[in-house]
Amino acid sequence: MINSLFASFGSIFTALVASSCCIGPLAFTLLGVGGIGFGASFEKYRPLLIILTSILIGSSYYLVNRPLEKLCIDGKCDIDKAVKTRKINRIILGISAGAAVVFIFIPQILLLIT
Repeated sequence: MINSLFASFGSIFTALVASSCCIGPLAFTLLGVGGIGFGASFEKYRPLLIILTSILIGSSYYLVNRPLEKLCIDGKCDIDKAVKTRKINRIILGISAGAAVVFIFIPQILLLIT
């Protein structure tokens, strides 16, 4: 569970950093702070960060959808707990993947809006 959570949240983080060239200046503009081009410094790393995001999302899908293992504690095996954990992980992964896709495509979305 920890591995899939790390990969899910890692993909959101890298997608956010990959789009920081556009999100950062937009956020500063919306907050009333002008002339800050800090986010533009990440533009040269954007392709690398998008690849890293894709790898993390892919590894998350693998970790969440691999065959279930029985959770055996003190001789009692509980498959229901593994199924519940998988369901929660799939929900978190879906939200993470959706957020990552939005963050990756935010520059194109901003071009369409403006």
